[in-house]
Amino acid sequence: MPDLDALPLMNRLPPLANAPPRVRILTACAAVSLLGLFTVHFAMTFVYNQPLNPVKLRVGDTVASWMHPYFAQNWNLFAPKPINENRGMLVRARVRGADRRVRVTSFYDMTTPANRDAQERRWWPSRRSRLVSGTLQMLTYEDPVALTIKETRTRLLRERGRRARTTSGPDGQVEQGLAGIPPTSAERDYRRRAMILAERLASLEATRQFGDGVEAVQVRVVRHAFPRFSRRDLSDDTGKVTFEDLPWMVRSR
Repeated sequence: MPDLDALPLMNRLPPLANAPPRVRILTACAAVSLLGLFTVHFAMTFVYNQPLNPVKLRVGDTVASWMHPYFAQNWNLFAPKPINENRGMLVRARVRGADRRVRVTSFYDMTTPANRDAQERRWWPSRRSRLVSGTLQMLTYEDPVALTIKETRTRLLRERGRRARTTSGPDGQVEQGLAGIPPTSAERDYRRRAMILAERLASLEATRQFGDGVEAVQVRVVRHAFPRFSRRDLSDDTGKVTFEDLPWMVRSR
């Protein structure tokens, strides 16, 4: 008789063919469900990472709702347009104290602690940093079609400006013949969902930092553009910092 304790664990398990019918059916259903889930996810990821095309335009909203905020991917490191700015989220709150008086806190940085937590816990990181980065991506989302039109408009205005200065001297005026482009329906939808996610995330962080007296929260989106490559060695050029304050939002309970 072979020593059962010396056999590998898999050799000691009964084969699935000898299992009861109910176990075999459940195992088959679980395998098919997992296969279907992985197939859908990889298909969504494939479409998400594709260049702009008719299929992506048709199913873009569905794909984006699947990918954000947990599965969003950013390939800018390998793209012709690499990352050129840092983004962060700050939150402040209206807090009612024990004396029933309301005070407004200073802004608290949500991004840096979340990134530090992800870096220090590489084996079992929390999803906190992905929530922050995903919300930032949704808040700053630009429709690819609208972005292409805006870039073309900027290029045309720049070329017109150069022609005007050439033909009319240094005081020549650039012709402003192209109207501004309003937000697209996709950008408005992203913004609406991003505001809901930002309010919930900010409420959670504000409660963690300032206590249960938080009544409303406000999010500040900070964007730090890197200096141009030609000015990277200049100590006085640290890049341009801009920010956007979202409206005050009532805390989620």
